[in-house]
Amino acid sequence: MVALLLKGSTALEPAAWAHVAFDVTLAAGLTALTGRSDSVFIFMFLLAIVNGAILLGRWGAVGSLVVSLAAYGVVMASGGVHHRVPAATLFVHAGAFVATAALAGYLAEQLRSAGQRLEARELDLANVTLLHEAIVQSVTSGLLTVAPSGRITFLNRAGEQITGLDAARVLGRPAREVLPDFAEGNRRGELEWVNARGEPRRIGFSRFGLAGHGGRDLGSAVIFQDLTELRALELEMKRNDRLADLGRVAAGLAHELRNPLASMSGCVEMLAGSDRHSPEEARLLAIVIKEA
Repeated sequence: MVALLLKGSTALEPAAWAHVAFDVTLAAGLTALTGRSDSVFIFMFLLAIVNGAILLGRWGAVGSLVVSLAAYGVVMASGGVHHRVPAATLFVHAGAFVATAALAGYLAEQLRSAGQRLEARELDLANVTLLHEAIVQSVTSGLLTVAPSGRITFLNRAGEQITGLDAARVLGRPAREVLPDFAEGNRRGELEWVNARGEPRRIGFSRFGLAGHGGRDLGSAVIFQDLTELRALELEMKRNDRLADLGRVAAGLAHELRNPLASMSGCVEMLAGSDRHSPEEARLLAIVIKEA
């Protein structure tokens, strides 16, 4: 547990070496007190080497090995001639120390390398997640996601503005209660809708299913837009087009009426200029000219 707490901390490196020294000293003391070469506590030197590798990596394994061999040698030599240890026993124990150090150092380096790769992957995943969230939150269309259970799992900022709802308040609530008009039913369309602020809106939406790895059902998503201003502009343009058509018809009609009236008015003026008409006829011709 102490090794795990001290692992990877540069500031605590002296404490890590002190911990290794304590482990070796404890192993040496127990070995000396319980029979030296016949002691069952010799394995504690191996634990000290493993701890050194965990705490300080490959160089920690090498340093723990050197200290353990030195302490082991001192313990074995302290028995004097009456407790001489066979060379084969010393060789076996030393070989075990070296093999443990080599294996622990290799595994420590592999663990460190794997940790670095995992950290890099986690950083990449965090960056991708932040980028995805920034894109989703920056689009001008509303985005709503619904779990297979029918509960809302996400609503972006544009969706909040269009619906007048607070995402924090609707997450986890059933979509059929909050946004039943376009969270269910048709997959594409437009509808007249009154948002949470009481504003009548024209909403265009498109709903589609979400599938995960292996076709696993992840629910559905709805992309929607506020088309109120756009539809109002389209109506205004249509109204202007109709007025323009009416103006063209009126201009054509005026042209069609003006030409024959001008001809008739000219002819009547010519007739009125003659002296052969009676006063009554002259009065009638004057009325025609005036009305024309």
